[in-house]
Amino acid sequence: MNSSTQVILALYLLTSLYSAGHALIDKRDSRAALIWIIVCLILPFIGPIGYYFFGINRIARIAKKLSLTIAEKDKLKGDNLRLTDYTSEIAQKYHEFIHISNSIEGRELLSGNDVVLLRHGEGAYPVMLEAMSQAKNLIVLSTYIFDNDDTGNQFAEALADAKGRGVDVYVLIDGFGALYSFPSIIHKLIKSGVKCEKFLPLKLIPPSLSINLRNHRKILVIDQCIGFTGGINISDRHLKMKGQARKVSDMHFKLQGPIVDQLLDLFWTDWMMMTGEIPIYKQTKRINSPTANMPCRVIADGPDKDLNKLGLIIHSAICTAKLTVTIMTPYFIPSREMIAILLAASNRGIIINIILPEKSNLPYVDAASRNMLWELLEWNINVYYQPAPFEHGKMIIIDSCYVLIGSANIDPRSLRLNFELMVEILDEKFAQEMNSELQIIIERSRQVSFEEVESRSLLARIKDSLAWLFSPYL
Repeated sequence: MNSSTQVILALYLLTSLYSAGHALIDKRDSRAALIWIIVCLILPFIGPIGYYFFGINRIARIAKKLSLTIAEKDKLKGDNLRLTDYTSEIAQKYHEFIHISNSIEGRELLSGNDVVLLRHGEGAYPVMLEAMSQAKNLIVLSTYIFDNDDTGNQFAEALADAKGRGVDVYVLIDGFGALYSFPSIIHKLIKSGVKCEKFLPLKLIPPSLSINLRNHRKILVIDQCIGFTGGINISDRHLKMKGQARKVSDMHFKLQGPIVDQLLDLFWTDWMMMTGEIPIYKQTKRINSPTANMPCRVIADGPDKDLNKLGLIIHSAICTAKLTVTIMTPYFIPSREMIAILLAASNRGIIINIILPEKSNLPYVDAASRNMLWELLEWNINVYYQPAPFEHGKMIIIDSCYVLIGSANIDPRSLRLNFELMVEILDEKFAQEMNSELQIIIERSRQVSFEEVESRSLLARIKDSLAWLFSPYL
């Protein structure tokens, strides 16, 4: 063996063993760790290079380095009505749910809020644009997709008009979501004077080529008074186009009250993570809705310091259920832990309803989901398939008093890889309203039977099983 061969072999062993060891120590998912270890060891140089570009979670380090101090956070918040302001009746009524999120999520549960459902783009966009037209001091907008189409241009013009009136305007668009339309609308926004940044744009130096670690949050805050969040991006695809059937159904929400401060705080955390700057903007005195008193809390989830918070909260909340659990999600690939918790709840006599689309926009996710439905159906969990249009809304309701709304799906990408945002709401009236909304969906859906899933052909089973095998990366 000549010297050059020895050098190459030594480099191979060094890079392969180092990258495999890094994956072994740093990866929290055993299947992901195992696959990266195999790739690094059996593919000389290619495996370690692939792991360097695609396998390392650098965002956790960035988050730690640029995370807000307590003092900095206090500067960005208004005076909130906190849990200590609740009557003992409210605290006692929801004490289990309150205790769960208090233990996991650092943000306070805040009273004095109002939350209103906005259905589809037709219900959400006009309300959002009207609120932006009334802005006097500040608009912040974070979204996964901001298409350069008719809807996107309406929002771009509204943001530019606000900037022209002297309003401070900040826009954060996910770096991968920005590629959904070409040319990107970002250039138009920047040209109008709007401060616009991409979240983790794809680039070679420093390496950031992953389609994972995306910012899937949807946040719009106007003057620290009105906030919007949910599942709707900024795109024509959320509208029913003339002469065509609706392609996508979705849910968005208008929020008022102190919860808006938490939305704004989360936006600034993401903004500073990407820019390193602490923004200075004109403060606005919040005007609360006098008739509303919904206890709400923002739950942030992501592959940084917030990793797995949402999953823990969902699991714990299901464990406290006494009557019913209803889950609506466009993508359903639950972890083994969640499957076990759902089965345990069903065996305790809890009625569990899971509402899924008959066909989503991602056939491989549908296939992976079908592969594990038999286990739920076998233990009397109700699964419903919605007919078209594809329902992109996300919601969890427990015991007709606890509601989770926001951007997260029940799949590994949302609960492990993406930056997500959910809002928990403890209010019986709102929960009953959302139950009625989901009941309408259930009535037009068909219930899936155990026999239907078990009677799939061998070819279908193989296809579904292969999709499920790669579910940690879907």
